[in-house]
Amino acid sequence: MSTVVTLISDWQESDYYIAAVKGRLISHIPDVTIVDITHNVPRGGLAAATYLLRNAYHNFPKGTIHIIGIMDIESKRSPHVVVNYDGHYFIGADNGQFHDIFSSEPEQIFEITAYQEGTSFTFPSRDRFPVVAASIARGNDLSKIGVPAKLRARAKEPLEIYSREKENGLIVDVPVLYVDAAGNTVLNITRKVFSSTLKKYPFFSIEIGGFSNERDMKRILLRIDKISEAYQDTGSGDGCALFLDNDYLELSVNNGSLHDLTGLDMYSSVRIEFSAIKIL
Repeated sequence: MSTVVTLISDWQESDYYIAAVKGRLISHIPDVTIVDITHNVPRGGLAAATYLLRNAYHNFPKGTIHIIGIMDIESKRSPHVVVNYDGHYFIGADNGQFHDIFSSEPEQIFEITAYQEGTSFTFPSRDRFPVVAASIARGNDLSKIGVPAKLRARAKEPLEIYSREKENGLIVDVPVLYVDAAGNTVLNITRKVFSSTLKKYPFFSIEIGGFSNERDMKRILLRIDKISEAYQDTGSGDGCALFLDNDYLELSVNNGSLHDLTGLDMYSSVRIEFSAIKIL
């Protein structure tokens, strides 16, 4: 079986970067199978990248190598590492994403100390990571690549959920984790957290605001007060809230785009009001 290498980045599609990395991989691993997870991650969007990679990697066979091309420049605070987790290998800068990709401690973590091609240090996904991938593909022990290490950094993106008590309830501001190509919006709240809150406050209302084209005044565009099982549980053009198979809460518009309607994007937040009494 050929070596499988996945790529995820924020390079978009218009430049030579993707082709250069693939060319370098083929040069070092002639029988490689390269799979693009996506190259449309928002610029520097670590949270989106970890969400996508966390939900994609386990569908690949054990031994797959995953190259992470977001914020991949090495620094003292963000060294290059290769991580062995769940039978997969992850190569990238230790800038915070690994903590959110994994649900438990990795089997091995090595800081990369070798394998730099050329004298440029501005494109490690081309000049360093393919050589590391080739070493792994040849079956070399990770100790040939670097030295044992611990994950140092944590992501510093504004994805914390903010909440405050109110009379008979709780107001929660939940950040957007990801917006997909259809305009559906994934929030950084899981089924477990949501269900736990409902035990104390059994009623909820999700309010999504936007701006009127006429007066440029913010107003409520959608209000959702139930969790659906499928998109078609709501009427055409209505808002829909459901939990995905990864247990994150997704908001959408049936037969429409929530992003186009409301402008919600990365780093936006959505207010959820939980209440002990029915919300009118």
